[in-house]
Amino acid sequence: MGDFLGDLKKGLNKSVEDLNKSVKTLEIQSKINNLKKDADAVYAEIGKRAVEESGPERYGELGEKLQAVLADIKTEEEKLPPDAAEAKKTKTCPGCSAENPDDARFCSCCGEMLEDQNL
Repeated sequence: MGDFLGDLKKGLNKSVEDLNKSVKTLEIQSKINNLKKDADAVYAEIGKRAVEESGPERYGELGEKLQAVLADIKTEEEKLPPDAAEAKKTKTCPGCSAENPDDARFCSCCGEMLEDQNL
């Protein structure tokens, strides 16, 4: 009986160790994914600034695609009723520069707390 309980204890200890290892791995993977999102947001901001400084023409096919998308956005915005401007107000995240609804308290992209920009 002693061997059985000893083996059971060893098995449980190994299971707990494996579980702890899995949890730690998931935590690290989650942190890596969040850091990758942060990097993507920075890349996006760098790209946006580069296009603003040098113009979309410099980027060939991608610049043309961007211009087409921006034109589509403008076309769709023009379809909005005049009172839709209130619903369009947004807050910019100080962490990742994502646009969020004006009444949001946390960024929908990175989760950072948003400042009250209406003061």
